[in-house]
Amino acid sequence: MQQALQEAETMSFSRLHPAPKFLLDENVHGRLGSFLKDKGFSVRPCARGASDRQVSEQSKTEELILVTNDSDFESVPPEKVFAVILLKIPQNNVSALLQAFGSLLEHKKSSEDYASRLIILKIDGARTFALPRKEV
Repeated sequence: MQQALQEAETMSFSRLHPAPKFLLDENVHGRLGSFLKDKGFSVRPCARGASDRQVSEQSKTEELILVTNDSDFESVPPEKVFAVILLKIPQNNVSALLQAFGSLLEHKKSSEDYASRLIILKIDGARTFALPRKEV
């Protein structure tokens, strides 16, 4: 009975708070995509050669959290992108990247935790900001 209650609560939470879905920019290490998939997350790669505008449009229309190393996305307003995680971790330091991203996932569990946010992810943690209201 207790287990059935817990499963019902989990199902209810997931319906009300959908899991985050990620869009990986082509400049992001492939191991991060594998890491996220292994944890059960939906992950899509950006189309190779897609423009920043195309990438942000896909993020917005499909409600995907853009994961990138491209600081150009810091100034994109929420009208044009769903959410951005800007990686400030060297891509050759894969263990630090996966550890920092895993820690982020422990604190931000639903898609709404990311919506209209810019998250700057560094080795020593994440800082969250509202996306700017208009492009600078």
